[in-house]
Amino acid sequence: MSEGGFSELVQQASRLTTDMDTAAPLPRVQRNLKQLLQAGEQLWARTAQTGAQDVKASILLGSKGVDLPALSMRLDALDASRTFQPLEPVQDTDIAGFLRNERENAVLTVIEQSRKETFEAVDRAHYEAFSSCWELAKHRLLSTLAPSGHDLLDVTLQPELSVSSSSGAAGVRSTLTAQEKAYVDTIAKYIEQLSSDGPRPDLVTTCRELMAKLGDDVAVELWDTVRCVTQVGVRSEVGRFSNSVQAVMIRQAKRFLETSYVSRLQRLVYSHLSMAGLGGEPGTLQLVQSYLAVRPPTAAPDDALLQGLPAWAVIYHCLRCGDPPAARQAAQRAGPALSDIARVLARVEASQDGRLPPECLSELRQLQYSCRASGTGDHYTRAVCSALGAPDLTDDTVERSADQTASTDDFLWMKLSGLSALPAGDEQRAALSRLQTTLVDKYGESHFDAYNQPALYFRVLLLTGQLEAAVEFLARVERLRAHAVHIALALHELSLLLLARSPQAPLLSSDSDGGGRRLNLARLVLLYTRRFEGPEPESALHYLFLLRRLPPTEGGEDLFAAAAAELALQSGSYERLLGRMAADGRRQPGALDRYDNFDARPVIERVAEECESRGQLEDAVQLYDLADKHDKVLELLNRLLSQLVSSTDTARRERLQGTAIGIARRFKEHGHRGSAESAGTLYLLLDLMSFFDLYRLRRIDEALEVLRRLRLVPLQQNELEMRLAEFGRLQEEVRRCMPDVLLAAMTLLHSAQRGEAGMAPTELRQTARLLITFAGSLPYRLPGDTHARLVQMEVLMN
Repeated sequence: MSEGGFSELVQQASRLTTDMDTAAPLPRVQRNLKQLLQAGEQLWARTAQTGAQDVKASILLGSKGVDLPALSMRLDALDASRTFQPLEPVQDTDIAGFLRNERENAVLTVIEQSRKETFEAVDRAHYEAFSSCWELAKHRLLSTLAPSGHDLLDVTLQPELSVSSSSGAAGVRSTLTAQEKAYVDTIAKYIEQLSSDGPRPDLVTTCRELMAKLGDDVAVELWDTVRCVTQVGVRSEVGRFSNSVQAVMIRQAKRFLETSYVSRLQRLVYSHLSMAGLGGEPGTLQLVQSYLAVRPPTAAPDDALLQGLPAWAVIYHCLRCGDPPAARQAAQRAGPALSDIARVLARVEASQDGRLPPECLSELRQLQYSCRASGTGDHYTRAVCSALGAPDLTDDTVERSADQTASTDDFLWMKLSGLSALPAGDEQRAALSRLQTTLVDKYGESHFDAYNQPALYFRVLLLTGQLEAAVEFLARVERLRAHAVHIALALHELSLLLLARSPQAPLLSSDSDGGGRRLNLARLVLLYTRRFEGPEPESALHYLFLLRRLPPTEGGEDLFAAAAAELALQSGSYERLLGRMAADGRRQPGALDRYDNFDARPVIERVAEECESRGQLEDAVQLYDLADKHDKVLELLNRLLSQLVSSTDTARRERLQGTAIGIARRFKEHGHRGSAESAGTLYLLLDLMSFFDLYRLRRIDEALEVLRRLRLVPLQQNELEMRLAEFGRLQEEVRRCMPDVLLAAMTLLHSAQRGEAGMAPTELRQTARLLITFAGSLPYRLPGDTHARLVQMEVLMN
């Protein structure tokens, strides 16, 4: 560049700078970094906020199958004003205008009132639905809690105590202990015996023998106590709280304590044979004398003696062993001093029910009074009078007598002896109720050291007729919870339990009218089975079957059916519980079909509906097929296939394709009860999947031949109008696949033009142009890029 040229450039640059600094009509704006940041944030807030909301709305509504652009257009066409326009004012003399305004006013009033009522109804329905969902959630959360005021139920799993489950899923270990597994096998055998024609099995005896075989002495003691209570012969038509049944229960409990006491004396005597001096005539009297030789009692100064032993102590222990004849024999051998009590004992021996007649009771009261007045009576004297039914003994005297014997069983025997001496009726029931209140409210768990001696407190509650409270207490002791569940089931099978009115009730509830405490057996069993329902659903189902006689739920549904459906949903073991469909169209039975006189189809249908509502459509298809709901099978299967016809998710697509082919083949061979349109759509979707399989394998000629047979798109000019008319008769599931079908067809034509198929180039270009015309003429909104991609490939072909 010459020196003159460079100088000219410098001068031109100087002139331009001068014009910009002095003669520019617009001011120059300068901003610092902070101002630029604020301006940028304002612009971003204006533009990005609406876009983000649109994106969120598209994600939410698009996942539910809602077309957001079409919905926006429909909403834009609506009037968004919340109020009506005011009526135009009219003159007083304008009668026509006045009538018109009155008519419009009446119409608007009705519309406004309907609007308010509609909004109120919607708000009310929303509140009720929200409240219902919240209540259900609360019940589920509280289902693992014990009644108010007690500790939480620990339902944590303990794999260190587990044994392998032969019926569990592969690779899953059972959470059951060896003892609980034995219980499961016992319940399964019990249900199997119920289905047979033989005599009704005795679940109590079976469980007692099982625990004896396992060597669990505590469990054997529990079941012995239960067996004592269940021998009252109660049936469903006779209430447990009737006077006759309660009288029998009191006698059985008293007899159980007497038998246990005899066993205790025998163990003590046989372990001290050298001190006991056992010999002579065998019997209760000799056993008592040997026992008192080992454990000498404290005798009163003026007490009569029998072979060197206090006679009143011998009489008491004979009665405590449940042997009034032995007590009478001891009184007679003691001499004339005890002739009065010997005469009373003879009347007791002669009576059929073990009760004294009124005249003997008065004689017994006189004897008691004379002993008190002379000061010759000791605690054994008072205990004998109380056991025989002296009515004037106070609770304190009985407590002291029981305290002297140093045994809770003796205390309980004294109480039950006094109750059994009363005639069966309201008086006996009232006395039993007072005893129950005293044991639970006055003494309670702390007095009996219940958590350190749970078997003792359980026996106290059970023998006093508080079966529900006894089971509930035992269920709160973790190591004995399995026994509590099976004891409750055994009592329920014998109609001895007072059950809760609702499955959502606490584990132990009380009637507002004071009718007694109720046990929520359903909740107890469901809490127990929750620990192993996953690996062993069949075992859990056995326990649920024993709930079959419980009252229906609030919705009127059978509780066993509802619990079985929930078990299938929670465990996911649909085939094991509900069965599966064979290739010949017959349903192979599952665990639920083992029970006689039970229809599993309503349970299967309920599980299918729940799976559908949860979005588990593949499971719902199988379950609806089991329930013979062929319309739902076709509907869901078509919906799933339409999403996977051209999908690249190979695993899911192949799995669903195999399922659909099996169902379609079975429906074609054995028939179905679904609609012909839905069945035709299923076959067409399967053919489309075959087309896309050939398309991905680059088998162009075969894919185009399949497409020609499907008659979905025109491949010749004379087919255009026909394909457009047939498109209107296609179901929505097929229409959704049309964009991918058009793109795949155009891709095949483009590949064929490059020499990958034996077709003429001119024919291929005409077919491609025909596809674009068909796509533009469809009365269906295609995705925005479909037309662009079709046109692009058509241009490449030209």
